[in-house]
Amino acid sequence: MVDPLTKLAISYGTDKFGYHDYTPNYYTLFKHLKNKPIRLLEIGVGGYQDADRGGESLEVWRDFFPKGRIIGIDIQTKEMDLGPRVSIHKGSQVDAEFLADLVRDHGPFDIIIDDGSHRNEHVVESFGLLYPTLAKGGIYVVEDVQTAFFPRFGGSLDLKAPNSVGYFADLVAGFDRKGSSKLAEISHISRFHNMVAMHKAGRTPDLADMFKPLKKAPLRVLEIGEQHGMQEFFANGEVIFAGNGKAKIGVTALKKLLRAHGSFDIVIDYRSGKKDVALAFETLFPAVSDQGFYVANGAKSGAVDYFKDLFVAIDHREIEVFFPKASPNPLAKNVYGMTRTADHFIMQKGANDYPSNFRFDFEHPQAVAALDAME
Repeated sequence: MVDPLTKLAISYGTDKFGYHDYTPNYYTLFKHLKNKPIRLLEIGVGGYQDADRGGESLEVWRDFFPKGRIIGIDIQTKEMDLGPRVSIHKGSQVDAEFLADLVRDHGPFDIIIDDGSHRNEHVVESFGLLYPTLAKGGIYVVEDVQTAFFPRFGGSLDLKAPNSVGYFADLVAGFDRKGSSKLAEISHISRFHNMVAMHKAGRTPDLADMFKPLKKAPLRVLEIGEQHGMQEFFANGEVIFAGNGKAKIGVTALKKLLRAHGSFDIVIDYRSGKKDVALAFETLFPAVSDQGFYVANGAKSGAVDYFKDLFVAIDHREIEVFFPKASPNPLAKNVYGMTRTADHFIMQKGANDYPSNFRFDFEHPQAVAALDAME
C-alpha cells in the first residue's frame, strides 16, 4: 500500500521515491505534523543551474502540509512560481550570515531537510549552524548520507572527520542529555538507509512512548535479564521472561528459548555487556517477525559499541560499492530502521537492501516494488 506522501512524490516526479526509497520514511517521520501550520526548510532545490528546473520536492511538501510554509534554498538562481506558500532563496548551506537571516525572517523551522551538496564537510557544518535554531519538537533530516563512504564527496571507510555518518555515529555513541547543549537538545535519533533524522524535544521517549501504537496488539514479547512492566503494558499480548536478572545467557539457552516459543514481535534485552549483547542480537534478531522490533540497553558502553557499528552498517550497500573488502555487520541488511534514545537502541526488522544510486538494479525486488507502485 502506497502512503499519501509517496503518492505525491510519484505525481510530481521527485527522486525521493523510485531512485531512492525515502518518502515512506518521511511519511513515518512527518505524518503527525501533516495538518499543522509548520515551517519547513529544504536545502537544495534541484535542477542544477537551470533557473526553471527543480522544485519537485517543494511541491510535495506544499501539498502534504496544506497549512505549511515551505522555504527552499539553492546556490543557483531559481525562477519558478510554486504558489504563495512556497519561496526559494539563493544562498549557500554553509553561509552562516545567509542562514541566520533566513531563520530570522522565515523561521524558526519545524522541519529542516538537508538535500544539498551532500559533501561531508557541508553536511556537518550546516547541522552545526541550523540545528540549534530548530523549533522545539522539530525534526532535522539529512538524506543521502551514503556519501560518507564516497571519496569524491569527502567520504571514507574510517569515517575520518569531517564525515557525516561518523559525526552522527559519535552523537549516537555519546548520547548524554546532561552533556553538551547540542546533545541535550536531541531527544532521539532515527536512522534509515541513506538517512538520519534528529528529533528535538523536551524529553527523551521511553518504551511506552515508542510502542504506544502497538499497545493493544496481540504481540509476542520477550524480555531478557529483567522485568520492566511490559506484561501490563501489552495486556493483549504474551510476554515471556528469560534470564531472571542474570547478566549471562548462553547461546544454547537462547536457541532453546526459540525452539520452545518460536518467533517474537518484540525482543527487549536489558543487559549491557558487549559480548552478551552481540550474542543475543545475532541469535534472536533473525527470529524477530518482519516489521518487529529488537530493543537493547543503550545506557551502557557494551551495547553502545556494538550498535554504533550497526548504525554505520545500515548503508552496507554503499560501503561495499567503494570498499568491496569491507565487512559491515551482515544483519544490517535486515535492519529497516534504528532509533537511538538516551536509554535504548531500537531496531526495526525489515528489508534494508534498496539498490544504491551508484549501483541501481531495476530487477531488485525492492526496486521492482517501487516501480510497480509508480506505474
